[in-house]
Amino acid sequence: MKAPATATATFTATIVVLACAPLPAFAWGSFGHRVVAETAALLVEDDQPAGLGNLLARHRFELGVYAFRPDSTFRHHDGKSGALEAPLHFLSTDALTMPMSELDVAFAEVDKKLAALEEKGPIGRVPWRIDQLHGMIAADWLKVPAVFGTYQRGETADEPQKSIFRALFHMGVLAHYTGDIAVPHHASKDSNSFHKNQGGLHFYFEGDCVEVFEPDLANNVLKLARKQKKAWTVAHAATTSSPVRIALSVLQSSVAALPAVEKADKESALLAASVGQSFAKRKPAAQGCKALRQHVEERLALGAVITAALWQRAVPSGVDWQRVRTLQFNDIHETEPFIAFP
Repeated sequence: MKAPATATATFTATIVVLACAPLPAFAWGSFGHRVVAETAALLVEDDQPAGLGNLLARHRFELGVYAFRPDSTFRHHDGKSGALEAPLHFLSTDALTMPMSELDVAFAEVDKKLAALEEKGPIGRVPWRIDQLHGMIAADWLKVPAVFGTYQRGETADEPQKSIFRALFHMGVLAHYTGDIAVPHHASKDSNSFHKNQGGLHFYFEGDCVEVFEPDLANNVLKLARKQKKAWTVAHAATTSSPVRIALSVLQSSVAALPAVEKADKESALLAASVGQSFAKRKPAAQGCKALRQHVEERLALGAVITAALWQRAVPSGVDWQRVRTLQFNDIHETEPFIAFP
């Protein structure tokens, strides 16, 4: 369903208020994150139609809701007005002074190195947030020998349904951060293209353009994700590398994609360059975003492919799926307003 013009205007106005914040504010918005999560669920269904994919595809609405929780809820409940949650959404790869190979370690081993670099600006922590969520999902599923149940509430369920319910929540939340790493600006210290005199491009790309591309965007992203799934899975070693290494690989592809996004914006959307921290003037999204469409769809599809791969890796092979089709949760997980990090 196409978002009304007022919704796009409201999103843009909200983002403008946050533009002066020291950390990147959002990625994709609620609709974009939902597309990543729901597309990932359908990709898993392609692979495991009688198992995990069946469960995820039937709960893809819930996964989409959960995928927006880090923005809609966690930022407001981290106890620091969003300052704890915000760095968990990005990593400024072009501000790093060490090889990527040195970052493929536990967060405790790299925390001080990252903190030492932040005198010149925020660096971010998203690879380790992804690693954390992946571990939480795996821990949830270890409590599930078999998937069965009925049309029921998850919050008050007994085991193993209780752990399945929590696993779905954590899987949806993970989809937020795996969606974030596919956003070009989330991999760059120039987080809104101000240094290129194209201020506000981050928000135009991930917000206004995403909304104006509906009602066709979700279908196009799914088609592209299915087409590129094998190639992207291999390119980012999504079935073999650590979650941190996978995230770093995607982030490297994201920062490499940024110049093409800025070029398309400059040639087709930009009306007047930005000065300092002011926003550039652009054509309305319906006109200016056309040249950015390929980039938007590609980055959303990549986020979905990586999400699906990590979800599948987190679930042990010994789960009994014979009765999966009878389980349907009829409520939304509401009891975790923030997941502490690390």
